[in-house]
Parts: sequence; C-alpha cells; structure tokens
Amino acid sequence: MSAEIKISTDPIFQRISGVVPAVEWSFHAPYIYKINKLKKEKNAVILAHNYQTPEIYHGIADFAADSLALAIEAAKTKAEIIIMCGVHFMAETAKLMSPNKKILLPDMKAGCSLSSSITGKDVRLLKEKYPDVPVVSYVNTSADVKAETDICCTSANAVKVVESLGVKKVIFLPDQYLAKYVSSKTEVEIISWKGTCEVHEKFNAKEIKDIKIITNVGVDSFNIDTNRVEVKLSNKEVIHSSLMIAADGRLSSARRSMGIPSEVKDFGKTVIVCKMEHEKPHKNVAYECFHYGRTLAVLPMIGNYSSIVITVSSNKSDSIMNMEDQTFNEDIQNRFNSRLGNMMIVGDKYSYPLFASHASHFHANRFALIGDASVGMHPVTAHGFNLGLRGSETLATVIKEALLNEDDFASDEILSKYNQKHQRSTRPLYYGTNLLVDLYNSEKLSAKVLRRLALRFGNNFWPVKKLIMGQLTEVQ
Repeated sequence: MSAEIKISTDPIFQRISGVVPAVEWSFHAPYIYKINKLKKEKNAVILAHNYQTPEIYHGIADFAADSLALAIEAAKTKAEIIIMCGVHFMAETAKLMSPNKKILLPDMKAGCSLSSSITGKDVRLLKEKYPDVPVVSYVNTSADVKAETDICCTSANAVKVVESLGVKKVIFLPDQYLAKYVSSKTEVEIISWKGTCEVHEKFNAKEIKDIKIITNVGVDSFNIDTNRVEVKLSNKEVIHSSLMIAADGRLSSARRSMGIPSEVKDFGKTVIVCKMEHEKPHKNVAYECFHYGRTLAVLPMIGNYSSIVITVSSNKSDSIMNMEDQTFNEDIQNRFNSRLGNMMIVGDKYSYPLFASHASHFHANRFALIGDASVGMHPVTAHGFNLGLRGSETLATVIKEALLNEDDFASDEILSKYNQKHQRSTRPLYYGTNLLVDLYNSEKLSAKVLRRLALRFGNNFWPVKKLIMGQLTEVQ
C-alpha cells in the first residue's frame, strides 16, 4: 500500500478496525482510494443502503440510509451520476425521482425477494378481479408495479395512506405481513398479496436477538459437561451454550483440548500470497504454472487485479519474502511470460507453511469441528474452501432437522450424523489430493513416466477428463 493511499484511507480504517481486520484492509484500501478519487472526477455520489458491508458503508458512501431516504438524497444532490449500492427497485425509485440523472447499479443480480414476488402483470390481473378498488403498494416494489399503483406508502405511513383514500376496500401489495398489520389498525377491508421477504421468513426476532458477534477477544478456556458448554473469554466474559463449534484452523487448539487426534502431512513447502495489479485484463481466467522447484498461481480478482500464490520449498521462501517490490514485480512478470503486461504488487506479502491435516473425527460431546479445524487441504485442487462450505452446510442441515423434530441438536446421535456425512465427503478428496501432490513432487523416473502418461490419458480420453473436471469443480 502506497503512502498516499495509507494517509487517505487510515481515518476510515480507524472507524471500522473493530470489524475489518488489517489483513483484509490492505485489499480494500486501494479500491476505496480509487473509487473516492474517481467519483470526484466524474461528479458522482454513492448511495449505500443500510445493509451494505462496512468498507462500503463507511469507506465510499456519501449517503447511507433506507431505500426511500436514498432516493430523496439522489434527487437533492447536484451530482450528475448516482451509484446505488442496493437492489433493483432502489435504483428504479432513484431514477423515478431523478429522471435526468444517470443511475448506476453496481450489481445487476442484486434483487429483493419481496419486490420480485409480484409483477406489473400480477397487479393488472388483480385490478381485473377487483375493478374500481384502489391499489396501494409498498415503496419496496419495482417500477413496473408502481406504474399500476394508485399510491405508494412506507411501513410508517401505510395505515394513514389506506385511510386517506376514503374507500371501504383496498388492494395492498406486496407484503402480506404489513397488510395484516394495516388490517388490524383500520376498518378498511384489505385485499393482500402473499409476498414476503425471505430474510424475515427465515429469521425471527428471538433468533436475531440471540446472535452476538464478539471481536478482538480470545478464548482463555472452555468446559463441556453433559448438558452445556461454558466458554471463558480473554475479556473475562463467560458464555454458555448447548453446542461449541470450533473453526480455529489446522492447528486447532480447541480440537487438541478435546483430545481429537489429527493426521498431519508436511509437504516441506511454504505458500506466499499477495495481490498484484496488472496492465492487461485477466478476462476471469485463472492460471497455475508449474516451474522447477515452485508453482505460481494467478487467480483473477475484481478489475485488473489478481491474487498471486507462490509455492516453494521452505528453505527458499525467505529470499522471496525479502525481495524488493520492483525485483518481485519483474520476477513474477517474467515467470508469467508477461501475459498480463506490467505487474505491480499491491500491499504486503504473506507466507505460511504448507501442510495438510485431517481430524480422525469431527465431533465430541457437544462439540463439532468445521473448516480447516476438521480438514486442511493442499491448495493444488482448490478444495479447501469448498469443503469448508460443505461442512458448514452439512452441520447446519443436521441441526435444522433435529430442531424440526424437536430433538437435542447437540446430542451425540445428531453430531454423529454430521461426522459420517462429512467424513464421506472429505476422506477421498484428502487422500486423493495428497497422492496427486506426491506424484507431481517426486523426481523418481517411475513417477515422471506415470504423470506423463496420466496427463496424456486424462487430456485425450473424454470420460476421464470429464470426471476430473467434475471433481475439481464439485458440480453437484
């Protein structure tokens, strides 16, 4: 990170350092710096909905609020370009209120389940069914729906808007729960639509209230008995729960404390990771280059940036870590045959020893392992993150089933189901990957011949190639 970027973004980082770690900030800061510089040049403002992440909300947003308030601010500002960090209907509402301004939506896939639950065609069919009945729609709707609406409302003024029409019957769209609330507060008959927000459907108030995020605190100790878990934090706080889930990495201290053994395979390698900016676009193509004594992976990120992953023998890692930036830039550029033009490191380099691990089992009494604490993979097949997600999903699924059946979700019986399912997913990939790594690291003549034959066979025999591709991409 350059001195200019650091000076410009440090005040922002100070506000959000409690939720965004320094290692992540080194990636965010250059983007924030460039975005803030560019919006001044283009006479643009950025509107961020309250649901945005901290680096957007605090880092680049000129206004942060709910959807309607953002549209109002868009209308007030003298900026020619409005960037709406929100969902489709928010950008549409901003455009309706500022027709002469250019409204940009960064992510065209950003949608709202409530808004998408109804279309303009649906409203027209309702109006045919209930002629002469006025339509009131919640502001969180598409422009298509608003065009078929007599009047829009917010949750705060919904009752007042309905009663202001002076009629006996009203079509109220699309939130069925807001419709029920309005119906309970007025004598007007409410014809509702069965629209919902999937977030409100999945989470209730008690569940949200019970969620507590604690940062910058360590675990001093924990104790698990037959009925509960007790965790003592470094800030002297004590937490009680029915289940403890450990996701503290390949060297998991929680796993060791529970007496769960783990198989470890040391590859004698060190991985070096950094971010680089490059002259040419990567076109979303990832590369892995196998050189003598090292591998180089170039993994696409947003814009003209890529994540660089170097794997070398541990005794050679210091020389790379100690390289001057310019020397490092030239080295990577040359090893990559200048495919991306000039390349420049952004931020710092990070290194860690390369080893794989697999716990003998993933659970104990009221205790479960997920992520690298359960299985730490060699990165060559890129399965580690996938297995972390799969493990979390598997554990969540068995817990959900137990809750639906009103069973103890932290019982040994339930956690055993998770263990069995996740073991079946991880062990073949773990041992298969390690075998593959050994084969390609070996300098024995037999290994060289075998891998040459394997590459030729796999590349030319379609069923085998398809099988390998399916395993690597984990297409279900």
